[in-house]
Amino acid sequence: MTYVFRSMFVLVFPILILSSALAQSDSPTLYLRVDYMKVTPGNEEDYVNVERTTWKPIHEARMKAGIITNWYLYSVEYPYGTKADYTYVSVNIYDDFSKMKDDYPEGVMQTAHPDVNEYKFGKMMAKALASRDLVRSELWVMNDSVQPDRPAPYIHVNYMKVAPGQGQEYLKLEREIYKPLHQAAKAAGYEAGWAVFSLMYPRGAQRPYNYGTVDFFDEFSDLVVGIPEEVFKKAHPSVSKEGWDEIWQRTTNARVLVRRELWVLVDQVATPIATTSK
Repeated sequence: MTYVFRSMFVLVFPILILSSALAQSDSPTLYLRVDYMKVTPGNEEDYVNVERTTWKPIHEARMKAGIITNWYLYSVEYPYGTKADYTYVSVNIYDDFSKMKDDYPEGVMQTAHPDVNEYKFGKMMAKALASRDLVRSELWVMNDSVQPDRPAPYIHVNYMKVAPGQGQEYLKLEREIYKPLHQAAKAAGYEAGWAVFSLMYPRGAQRPYNYGTVDFFDEFSDLVVGIPEEVFKKAHPSVSKEGWDEIWQRTTNARVLVRRELWVLVDQVATPIATTSK
């Protein structure tokens, strides 16, 4: 496993950019490394077996060692097909940025597979790496959340493009308008939770997205129910129809929804995505 970072110097600039946004949240600061995998159709069962027998014990050892707080494996249900860029996603969650520098130390490998000698371990790793293509890795920071009570089996992943200079306005909208709405929707049983994220790496004007939100669902049928009008009113009782029209316009001006994907939870070494901020 190659390390995500080679030099700590390059991290200073994005951390400064995100620091003011993170300071406004009562959620813990969590960092997510998201690995997008491409698995050849027909090989899904073999790939998932490798994740469960080879990688999951390693992630369990990493969690016990305090390196990660969570690990999730998702299948990408939509989009799907031979033209899909990726078909599975692995998510590692850290509560301390410095823990990402050396997050696969030799000790956890030995703890995870104590009966495997160096030769067998090399063959096992070769098989694991050959089971899928790593399309890309990204580093995200969680800006705020409404905590799921348990790992949710279904999630909508929404990729957003926020215009330069609009980041603070966008996060203000998410926190002040949409977070209370998701809190009310969770209380009413329409969804299991919500979170908003900023993309740390890669960065640049050519990126198709730079922010994202995740909507958590306990039931498959909840994916198409939506949030009814009474939940909107409960979340913001003083907002009129004209007020919501203004909010929609502010939202449209602040970001573009690039795409939405449906991910289904396959396996986990986890507690809920956050430990506070319900």
